[in-house]
Amino acid sequence: PLRQQLARLDRTLGSMEAGRGVEGLEDVLALDISPHERKLRARAITIRGRILTLLGQWQRAEPDLTWAAREGEALGAPEIEAAALLELGVARHGRRDLDGARRCYEDVLARRRAFEAPLLEARALGNLGAIAHDRNDGDAAYRYYIEAIALAEVAGERRLLGVFLGNLAVLNRERGKLVPSRQYFVRALTALEGVGDVRLVAITLGNLGVLELERDKLDDAESQLARARELLARIGDVRSEALALARHAAVLALLGRVDDAAKAASLAKRNAGDARIEQLVDLATAFVDLAMGDASVASEKLARARFRGGEDKALVDVSDDARALAGLLERKLTANA
Repeated sequence: PLRQQLARLDRTLGSMEAGRGVEGLEDVLALDISPHERKLRARAITIRGRILTLLGQWQRAEPDLTWAAREGEALGAPEIEAAALLELGVARHGRRDLDGARRCYEDVLARRRAFEAPLLEARALGNLGAIAHDRNDGDAAYRYYIEAIALAEVAGERRLLGVFLGNLAVLNRERGKLVPSRQYFVRALTALEGVGDVRLVAITLGNLGVLELERDKLDDAESQLARARELLARIGDVRSEALALARHAAVLALLGRVDDAAKAASLAKRNAGDARIEQLVDLATAFVDLAMGDASVASEKLARARFRGGEDKALVDVSDDARALAGLLERKLTANA
């Protein structure tokens, strides 16, 4: 029965959003969803599309979500249509079609007077904030994040609140507003207490660690990054752990714990599995080189992080971590000159 299928999809989605593993996932995704009860069917297919976006299967999700949005419109059900449009925006966002994603999120907001769903609105606003953030429109990103935070609080959605507070914290850090940035990170971690999303807590702790590094609070930075490493290792997120290891290696080197830094950097290199993470690890190991007295190698790594080849962007152009580490490394190299 369709209601049972819908309940199973809901349970699967809840487990995934909480960062828990899901058994028999392909069986769930392969459900033969009945053509009867059209509203329930549109909801079920929207949930399936959302699950696919969480798996990073953007192109596989789009046909489902496009159909569900059109079905919601045909049924005169704006909330169903808006929910599908939101997830369609996420799918397009995931494959970096930012204009297509933006149109979907704006379409969600254009329908908000026809239904009351603060959670949908909050996600649309927060995702518009992320697009503005990606495009270096800090003022627009700030406005979107503030409105999204207010709606997430109204909806009582603590996980989402933690995400948006963390994004706002990163935005403030990028703009050099380190004190409010730290306040937003602390609020984000408070919101995430008891939510059960270990990966999101670890990512927030890692970002806070980078902030403390920029504030020259090395002991605090080391503590936050060590905790982030521990949590990511626990859940087996190897790629994110590699990023945490790279950050930790830089801090350990600055604290004079060169052997520990070298071990962390070596493990990060082994686990990176991604060109950008490998480049970030390369930059982070420059702090180990500097601590060992090899400033010329550290300078070469800084130059690589800033190199722009043809149409390729430099690492510092696409990574907030890289910008923070490069700025700090340049200051240390200048001080040691």
